[in-house]
Amino acid sequence: TSNVGASSRLPSIEKLTELFNIHGSFEKVGNLYDCGEETLRKLFRNNNIDLGIRQTNIPDEKIFTNENELSYYLLGCYLSDGCVDNKFNRINIVSCDKDWMEDIKNAVGIPNCPLQESKNSKAYVLRYSSKVIADWLKSNECVPNKSLICKMPIIPEKYHRDLIRGIFDGDGSISFTTKKSDKTGATILKSSRADICTASKVMADNLFEIFKLYGLCPTIFVSKKAGSKSKLKDGRIIISTTDCFKVSFQGKKAIDFLNFIYYDDNLLKLNRKYKKFKEMEDFYSNLKHYSYYTGNKITSLIDVQPVASITHLH
Repeated sequence: TSNVGASSRLPSIEKLTELFNIHGSFEKVGNLYDCGEETLRKLFRNNNIDLGIRQTNIPDEKIFTNENELSYYLLGCYLSDGCVDNKFNRINIVSCDKDWMEDIKNAVGIPNCPLQESKNSKAYVLRYSSKVIADWLKSNECVPNKSLICKMPIIPEKYHRDLIRGIFDGDGSISFTTKKSDKTGATILKSSRADICTASKVMADNLFEIFKLYGLCPTIFVSKKAGSKSKLKDGRIIISTTDCFKVSFQGKKAIDFLNFIYYDDNLLKLNRKYKKFKEMEDFYSNLKHYSYYTGNKITSLIDVQPVASITHLH
């Protein structure tokens, strides 16, 4: 693979082409490497790369059937936030993260397909039809009415972290908050955790078993009982019709888990969550000690070991 050569920051021209096909613009690819659009355009011209023009509403079915890291990341996204219609082979995915939805529609080869705004919430819907993609998703456990019965598909182990990153970007959350000590002025850690939420007990158990393969140690608990009420950001009150389970990593375990899924050079991710992870990682990496804050009590200082990325799957 030849190097681009314009900057030591940039990967190969083949990698840049792949990223362009996913993100859909020189601006977005340039932002990944702090590189200007015109620099990238010149690199593509100099390397005789013809990006062509993709059709508006016809997805690239090979993106899924090639069964690579991008295929399984997208599978994770659809397992968490997507659905498949049996009758018409319609495929939907819904999220409040518009930028992420734009990245997904670029990744499946329909950058000009408009996102629809959900009538009932401040969310965006990407909708298209493909029998090939619908059949592939269903063969990998993304079945209709999957919420309570969803389970992990059997896939090559080397793609576990891509699949789980897609699931986490859809159904995961990161909590990281600090405060200043009134007495010492030191930065105190209040909350540090990463969770995956699911209504399927089978999925929670499947995830737990997979994480054990890589030395990750989450806890599973019922975070919301059936019949409980919660208030959404838009003020609506919803009542849970089933138990909700959380697969949870706390403290340093959260760093290990997030390093596992957000490995270097992954092709696609939800940038909002990734940035929150990097804030958490910087806190742990840059401080020799930290204090853990619980209620009004500050515990003794705890040594923090350097963060090490999991390397099993490289």
